[in-house]
Amino acid sequence: MARLTADPGRLREPRLAALRCHVVLRSRYAEDRLAAAAAAGVGQAVILGAGFDTFAYRQPAWAAPLRIFEVDQPASQAAKRELLGRAGISAPANLTYVALDFERLPLL
Repeated sequence: MARLTADPGRLREPRLAALRCHVVLRSRYAEDRLAAAAAAGVGQAVILGAGFDTFAYRQPAWAAPLRIFEVDQPASQAAKRELLGRAGISAPANLTYVALDFERLPLL
């Protein structure tokens, strides 16, 4: 955060602006598809390699009935939970963390 505050103009660099656009468009597309699936009766969402994905923490009202599973390496999950805890943000009731190292174990 300190780096952003020190140099807010950096966020306008074309490369960083393009990256933000990519992330926003990818998230919007995936979440629109998930909303359609939820409306059709799907009851769960599995986010593979969730990393610092925020969907479960900013979920819209239509997602409340979903069971959301975030699958990622234990170290990534621990880092995310630590940062969220420091910010006073608790996990939503419909979120389950699933620890899996994709490099060592298969999904199935």
